[in-house]
Amino acid sequence: MRLEVDFFIRIEARQSFINIRDALAAIDATPDRIAKMTINDVRHKVDLVAPIFAAGRDVFGDQWPIAASKLLGVESLGLPEWLIEVDAIVSLSA
Repeated sequence: MRLEVDFFIRIEARQSFINIRDALAAIDATPDRIAKMTINDVRHKVDLVAPIFAAGRDVFGDQWPIAASKLLGVESLGLPEWLIEVDAIVSLSA
């Protein structure tokens, strides 16, 4: 069961990071413009850090972690099947 959760967390985290990367590209910004990132994962356990950070490296490469981050364990998200939520604050001024 634990390997299955790790697998799904990594898939969801990877898609979340891809969404952030694509949103940055849509406004002609790069990952270095991310000032802060918050990652919420359902029923956090320390062994979830590895698959989440592996997903970040999959998307952002050696730049990961790209900003100051908070990793928060939460009881649940909007729907029962949601396992992770990632938001980023981006600075567009120089």
